[in-house]
Amino acid sequence: FTRELEELAAAQEQQLASLREQITQARITQQRIVPLMRSMADALENFVILDLPFHQDERIGAVLELKERLRQPDISVSAKFRTLLEAYQLEQAYGGNVESWRGPLVFGGEDLSVEFLRIGRVALYFQTLDGQVSGYWDAAQRDWALFDGDYNRELARALRVAQGLVAPQLLQLPMPVLGNQS
Repeated sequence: FTRELEELAAAQEQQLASLREQITQARITQQRIVPLMRSMADALENFVILDLPFHQDERIGAVLELKERLRQPDISVSAKFRTLLEAYQLEQAYGGNVESWRGPLVFGGEDLSVEFLRIGRVALYFQTLDGQVSGYWDAAQRDWALFDGDYNRELARALRVAQGLVAPQLLQLPMPVLGNQS
């Protein structure tokens, strides 16, 4: 009987040692992952700033809110990590869809009401509500540029497709050149 108790005590001591080691490893992991998460949030913020300028206030606000959550001590590391991954997934989802919306645009010193069209992360266009002025975001210049009038009708058709007013179809819009072309 004494031998069984000694074996049980030895087994429990081994379990305690194993648990202590796991706790130590968890603390080390936590100490390493928190700075990594902060770095990932900073990278996401830079990405949003350098990306096409759509829903900028909303997207940057979401990143700033994420960074604030990462600093809160009452939130578990796993909850912080989950929130970070959700933010990355939300930004990633913008790359695979087409969207249109109405909003203001300051162009050439004028306040315009326009319809915007975003095609993934590849192109961002605008057209005035009267359909007379159309343009695109020039990523190289980090500014809006005008199309000639030849594209007004095609952009209007693309906006109707994005709004679900007509069936999807092949669009013939000029695609701005992205990045450094050497």
